[in-house]
Amino acid sequence: MSTRSLRNRLADTTNIWPGFVDVLATLLIVIIFVLMVFTVSQIYLSDAISGRDKALEDLRTQINELSKILVIETKDKEEEDDLEIPAFLRRQKN
Repeated sequence: MSTRSLRNRLADTTNIWPGFVDVLATLLIVIIFVLMVFTVSQIYLSDAISGRDKALEDLRTQINELSKILVIETKDKEEEDDLEIPAFLRRQKN
C-alpha cells in the first residue's frame, strides 16, 4: 500500500517544466523582436545619414563655386574702380 500511495503522491505533483519552457520561448521571441526593431532602425538611420552627407557635400560644392564667383566679381569691381578714378580726374580737368 505504501508504494501505491507514493505513486499517487508523485502523480499529483505539478510539473513546472511546460510553464518554464513557455516563459523561455516567449522571452526568446521578445528578444528577437527587439533586435529586429533595432536592426531595421539602424538601417533606416544609416540611409538617412548618408543622404544628408550627400546633400552636405553638394552644398559645400555650391559654396565653393559661389566663393570663386565672388572673388572674380570682387577683382572685376576693383579693376573698374581703378579705371573710374582716372576718368573722374579727367572730368575735373575739363
